[in-house]
Amino acid sequence: WRLVVIFTLGTVLMRSAGCAVNDYADLDFDKYVKRTAERPLTSGKLAAWEGLAVAAALALISFALILPLNLLTKELSVAAARRTRRTAWQLTTSGCWRSARTRASGGSRSWSWPQ
Repeated sequence: WRLVVIFTLGTVLMRSAGCAVNDYADLDFDKYVKRTAERPLTSGKLAAWEGLAVAAALALISFALILPLNLLTKELSVAAARRTRRTAWQLTTSGCWRSARTRASGGSRSWSWPQ
């Protein structure tokens, strides 16, 4: 059970770190999207450097979880993380399909540029 707890907690923490980095990357864009306008970075509740600090702390804690494990387990965790990366082409095509599905469903995720 120890490994299950370590990997579950590590996954949640690393996913959270990725979300924090994404919020920082979309900082200027998210204020124009109704669904994301109230996120802590976008609304100004947190400074941009605080968002990056949270992301770094979450990633470091996640990394620290695997330090006491054996070498094979560490290598497998890194291999699994690298396996989830996508190429630019995969990201582009999945984004196009997602956009087409959204439009076909009535545009429930629509947003507009500021006037």
